Amino acid sequence: MRPERLTAVVDIGANPVEGDPPYKTMLTYGLCTVIGFEPQPQALRALERNKSELETYLSYAVGDGTKGVLKVCQEPAMSSLLTPEPRVLNCFPGFDAWGRVVDEIPVETRTLDSISEITELDFLKIDVQGSELSVFRNGKAKLSRAVAIQTE
Repeated sequence: MRPERLTAVVDIGANPVEGDPPYKTMLTYGLCTVIGFEPQPQALRALERNKSELETYLSYAVGDGTKGVLKVCQEPAMSSLLTPEPRVLNCFPGFDAWGRVVDEIPVETRTLDSISEITELDFLKIDVQGSELSVFRNGKAKLSRAVAIQTE
């Protein structure tokens, strides 16, 4: 079988802090394209340095289309448009330190449905520390074509 096109992967919150993404094998074998979103400047630079010709990374924060503030945490994987809740973080060893906000970056969010660079969406990987519902509510048209969604 030969597909008409490569599998279209969209990765929202593409910061590579926890190892290889779930689509890494497909990417290695040239079976997919990736459009990734990462508003943290340092993480975006790392993605850009290591990308293949099948990958595109954009600095957009995906959300509801309004202005927001990215709270960059001590542990970059915990950064979010939402403010970490200390009472919840204290329930898990180490999370109170990891979730400490060390920088705030004003961002304009873009809705998933408004992002013209996404022409196809087969697989969505999303890791946005609590903002998933905002992405889903504002991406219904694009998500209606998705075959699979992996959310943290």
